[in-house]
Amino acid sequence: MDRKNVSKVILNIVDNSERKEKKKLTCTRNLYNEISELCNEIEIVSIYDSCGTSPQTLIDFIKAQMRLKQITLTNWQKDSFSTLSSISTQVRTFRQIEFIRCSFPTTENSARFFCGLAKCSNLQVLKFENCNNLNATLMKPLAKAEFPYLKTLSIDNDFNKDTPSMELKSIIENCKETLKEIVLRINLSFYADMLETIAKFCPGLLKLSITIERDSEMHQLITLFSSCKEMIELIIHRRHILFDPWFYPCKSLVKLGGVIPSSLRRLELIGIEFDHLTWNEFLNICPGSINYFVFDHHNTNYVKHVENYAMRHNKVIRAKGTLEHSAGQMFVELG
Repeated sequence: MDRKNVSKVILNIVDNSERKEKKKLTCTRNLYNEISELCNEIEIVSIYDSCGTSPQTLIDFIKAQMRLKQITLTNWQKDSFSTLSSISTQVRTFRQIEFIRCSFPTTENSARFFCGLAKCSNLQVLKFENCNNLNATLMKPLAKAEFPYLKTLSIDNDFNKDTPSMELKSIIENCKETLKEIVLRINLSFYADMLETIAKFCPGLLKLSITIERDSEMHQLITLFSSCKEMIELIIHRRHILFDPWFYPCKSLVKLGGVIPSSLRRLELIGIEFDHLTWNEFLNICPGSINYFVFDHHNTNYVKHVENYAMRHNKVIRAKGTLEHSAGQMFVELG
């Protein structure tokens, strides 16, 4: 087996172990070293629970690669400043990085932690999900970085202090119009003018997923559509744990329906409460381009209104039911 074929086998092993999650591939230091010696053309690597692996081992592994494009770090717990710095050795090839349930340092190194990542000017995808200590100090190098090819920015994180509001807005501004997908599962009340920033710098945005807790944020979203007229997917979450427990967006939902662009194909309203009459009014005013709905209400009236929407726009029901691995959200797919 030549080096090229061996690289493919190892990629499949790593990818499958991450996707199934129940099965964990444990790599010893010697195995990492053997992989580095045997294969230097690995393109995708996923490292789960790195606390059992020494930073130097991972540094050597990363530096040995010639075409590393994507890395996913899950449950990262160690002080890994030097490991992340080694990512700068992949400046030419690096395209995607994902941090999942990682705990970042709070030491003096935190201000320089992402300096290596900030040098990866060909980056296309940057994701953070449920990470600890992700703050303004940590994000400063990324705020100053140039990512002219960044297409996807995903921040699914709760912030308690030192919120990186200016840093996230700077990343969006620096990317100018390249961003096509933005996921912000964050408390928008800590991020003044965030939606206005997106509207100004991302007119070609195709996918947006945000968390909304207050009516004022819904109105900011409504204003955003005066600029973002090419969107094909909109996902609105509400976590029910933040500021306004009485947020009941009936009127603003109808207003949203009046500004949704005709390009929209997918709409998900997760955790958003509204009565079925408001839902019917919304569907009567929104464009007939939507082919996929997700909502929390199990009452048959809500599904019936979607069926009527389909009939008005010469569509048929392809599938409907409860989403798997969800809190009971209904979905209806049209065609």
